[in-house]
Amino acid sequence: MATQQTAAEREYLGILTALQTQLQETQFSLGDRPCVVDTILLGGLRGHTNNDPIPDLSEFSTVLEWDKQVSLYNGTNGNWAAFPGSTPFEKHVLKLAREEYKPLIVGNRQAIASGDKAFTVATYGEKVSYLCRPYPERSRQMIVNRICQLERDAVIEWLGEIGLGDCFLD
Repeated sequence: MATQQTAAEREYLGILTALQTQLQETQFSLGDRPCVVDTILLGGLRGHTNNDPIPDLSEFSTVLEWDKQVSLYNGTNGNWAAFPGSTPFEKHVLKLAREEYKPLIVGNRQAIASGDKAFTVATYGEKVSYLCRPYPERSRQMIVNRICQLERDAVIEWLGEIGLGDCFLD
């Protein structure tokens, strides 16, 4: 458990570091226009991180200032990074998704298909047992269904290139 906690904390600090770097280049996490990722980040900061003494956020001055100043409804007309281009922050999050999220999602999907109640995958370098749950598979399927037909070939190619095809391609 201590290994998992330490790794998760290190991962979160890595996300904050990547966000700090990104916000020095663009107004938001994926460019100069707000998106759902920004709402998730701000929700986590405002609802949890800012109210907890750990971790110490003093080294994330740009993130803290962004949190105080940003309005997601400011009429920003900027752009996101062009698909399939990525911001450095996006690349960081996709790497985490590939390394930690993908085994969990694929393992859960396979367990559901097999009718298993639990499955084991490596998380932060350790074998961890998880109960099979329907909601990650429903979320995964929602993403699969959102891949629009006009961009489907490009998205399929991109998912393969970034190593997440196993998660989001049926």
